[in-house]
Amino acid sequence: MSEMAVDIKLLLTLAGMLVSVVAAAAVARREIKLLADQAGDIETRLRRLDQRVDKLENAVDRSEQRVSVLSGMMSPDTMERRHREIERLRVEVDHLKKLICK
Repeated sequence: MSEMAVDIKLLLTLAGMLVSVVAAAAVARREIKLLADQAGDIETRLRRLDQRVDKLENAVDRSEQRVSVLSGMMSPDTMERRHREIERLRVEVDHLKKLICK
C-alpha cells in the first residue's frame, strides 16, 4: 500500500505540474498575442508617421524652391538690372514723346 501511496502522490504532483504548465502556456499565449497586437499597432503608427514626415519633407522642399526663386528675383543684382532697364525705357519714351510733339 505504501507503493500505492507514493504512486498517488507522484500522480498528483505530476498532475499539478501539468496543470501549471498548461496554465503558464495559456498565459504566455495570451501575452504573446497582446504583444503581437501592440507591435502591429506600433507598426501602423510608424507608417502613418513616415507618411506625415514624407509630406512635410515635400512641403519643405517646395517652400525652399519657392524661396530660392523669390530670392533670385529680388536679388540686388537683378533689381539693379531691372531698374536700369526701366530707366532706359523711360528715356526712350521721353525721347519718343519729344519726337511726336515736334
